[in-house]
Amino acid sequence: MMRFQTKEHFIDMHTIRLRYPWTKQRHQDGTDATRVNVPERDEDVARAESPAATTYTRNFNRPTGIESDDRVRLRITSWQGKLASLRINGQPQSAGTPPLEIELTDQWALHNKIEIQIDPIGGDPVRLDGDVTLEIQTGDDAMA
Repeated sequence: MMRFQTKEHFIDMHTIRLRYPWTKQRHQDGTDATRVNVPERDEDVARAESPAATTYTRNFNRPTGIESDDRVRLRITSWQGKLASLRINGQPQSAGTPPLEIELTDQWALHNKIEIQIDPIGGDPVRLDGDVTLEIQTGDDAMA
């Protein structure tokens, strides 16, 4: 946990890394979904893997100890390809460029699901190659 001090207040930041298990489903070839670690490293992606639209899915539970005035954000630091869609619990989110931060404070539930679709650009395979984290901000100025 990291603690930041503003002029007269303290803000605590706790980060939860969503590393495993992610389900990776390539759309093009109809192969079975595989379980992967995120971030995916170069050596984790098959050399012969052709570029194809790919969806990464991960379920997670709401951490305990979250107070009503705490702020929670999903942060995705990097991916290879074009972010085609991002859904949290079935709800579409705005896509952007990395690093991407999505405010979850008012939209997450006891059980949550993240779906990230990445489309290929050029001849490179798609990959979720950055950290995906939950950042929980607590303290005096969490809702500021």
